[in-house]
Amino acid sequence: MTAVPSATPTSQVGTRRGALPASGRLKLSFDPLRVLLFALLVLSISKIHAKFAFLIPLRPALLLALLTLLYAVANPRALATDGLLKTWPSKVMAGLGFMACLSVPFGLSMGGSAMFILTDYSKILILGFLIVVAIRNTNDLLTMIWGYVIATGCLAWLAIFVFRVKMERTGIERIAGGFTYDSNDMCVIGVVGIAMALLLFQTSKMRGKVTTIVIMLMIAMMIARSGSRGGFLGLLAVGGAMFVMVRTVSMDKKIAVAGVLGLGLFLAAPQGYVAQMKTILTPTEDYNYNSQTGRMELWKRGMGYMITHPATGIGVDNFQRAEGTITDLAIQARTESYTGVRWNAAHNTLVQAGSEMGIPGFLLMAMLMYRGIYEMYRIRRRLPKTWIKGSPEERFLYQVSVFLPVALVAFGTSGLLVSHAYLESVYVLGGLQAGFYAIMARKLAELEMTGGVQAMAVQPVRRYRGGLPQAPASPPPSLEGRFNAR
Repeated sequence: MTAVPSATPTSQVGTRRGALPASGRLKLSFDPLRVLLFALLVLSISKIHAKFAFLIPLRPALLLALLTLLYAVANPRALATDGLLKTWPSKVMAGLGFMACLSVPFGLSMGGSAMFILTDYSKILILGFLIVVAIRNTNDLLTMIWGYVIATGCLAWLAIFVFRVKMERTGIERIAGGFTYDSNDMCVIGVVGIAMALLLFQTSKMRGKVTTIVIMLMIAMMIARSGSRGGFLGLLAVGGAMFVMVRTVSMDKKIAVAGVLGLGLFLAAPQGYVAQMKTILTPTEDYNYNSQTGRMELWKRGMGYMITHPATGIGVDNFQRAEGTITDLAIQARTESYTGVRWNAAHNTLVQAGSEMGIPGFLLMAMLMYRGIYEMYRIRRRLPKTWIKGSPEERFLYQVSVFLPVALVAFGTSGLLVSHAYLESVYVLGGLQAGFYAIMARKLAELEMTGGVQAMAVQPVRRYRGGLPQAPASPPPSLEGRFNAR
C-alpha cells in the first residue's frame, strides 16, 4: 500500500514541485532543465538539425540529451519523482526497456540487438523518462506539449519546403524521404501533433490560437504531400475522435478545424492523390492484401515469430533480419540462388513489438498505446464540471483529459500501419501521461479533502492505483454502486 501525498495548500508546496501562483496563471517554464528538454524534443521529433550540414558533425541531439541528463542528475531538486515511481506509463516503459534487454541473448542477432539498444533505443527511453521527471506542475506539462507541437510544425515545414517529391509507379507524386523518416512516419508524428495542437488551441490566447491553426494547416499539407494512405486514415481518425469524443468544443469550432485540415489537403494534394486515396475503399485489390511482401502477409509472419518465440521474441531490431533469413521466401531464394529477397519492416507497431519482444512486449506496447484512452476518461468523470470554465490551470488540465485520448487514438490508428515501437512519439505520449497522472494525483487528493471530487466527497484517499487516488477497498453501501459505476 502506497501513501498518497497529503493535500498541502498550494502556497506551501515547495519549489521542488514548482507550484503555480495562487492566480493559477499558466506560462511556459524557462528554467535550464525545461529549456534543454524542450529543445531536445524539437530536435528529436523534427530532425530539423539535419537540414544544416554544419550541425551534423556536432550531433546536437545527442549533445542536448547528454546535457539534459547531466543537469537532471546534478539538480535533483528540479525533478519530480511522483510520475516516475507511481504511474503505470512509467512502469510500462520500464517494462519495455527490460524486455528489449532480455530479448538480446535469445534473438537472431545478439550483436545487432545490443548495438541497436545502445545507439538508438536507449535514447528514446531516456527522452521518455526525462519528460516524466521534468513535469512538476501544469506549467511544465504545458511546456512539454508545446515542445511536441513546435516539433511537428518544424517537420511539416521541412516536408513542404525542403523534402523533394518524386513520381511513384502508382502514378502519385509523394515525398521521397525525409532524413531518417519516410513519408508514412511523418504522418504518424503529424496526426498526434494535430491532437495536441487542438488542445493548445482550446486553452491558449490569440497568439497561441493563431500559431496552432498555422501548424495544423501545415501538418495537413505535409500529410497530403506524403501521399500516405495511412496518414489520411490517421487524419480521419483524429477528425472522428474530435467529433465523437470531445464534448467541450462547440460544433462550429469542430467544423472550422475540419475545414482548416481539409484546406491543407486541398492546397498541397499532389498529382494522383485522390486516386490513391480511393484505393482504400478496395483493400482486396491492393498489393498489401494479396502480395507475399504486402502488409497482411508481413503481419501474419510477424505474429508467427511471436508464437514461435513467445517469451522474448526474435530480438529487438531483428524483424527485417528474420524476413531476409528465416522465412520460406528467404530459404527458397537461397536454394534457387535468387537474390531478390527484401528485408521488410513489420509495418505495424504492435506486430513489431510482439515479434521482437514476445508476448510480454506485445501486451506492454498495447497498454502504452491504448490504456490511457480509458484512464483519461476515468479522471475526467471525477473532475468537477466547474473546471471546464474555471481558472486557467483547471481549464487546461480538464482539456488535457479530453485531448490526450484523441492523440492516443491518432497514434493507435496510424501506428498500426508503421513500425514505431522504438520511435519517439509513443514514449513522449507515455511521458506526458505519467506527468499528468502525477499532477492529478495531487489535485484529486486536494479535492478529496475539500469534498470536490464527484462520488468521493466524504471518503478519505488511502491508496494508489496507477498513480491516482482511489476509493477505499470497501466503501459504504450508499457510495458503493456509484463508485463501481465509475
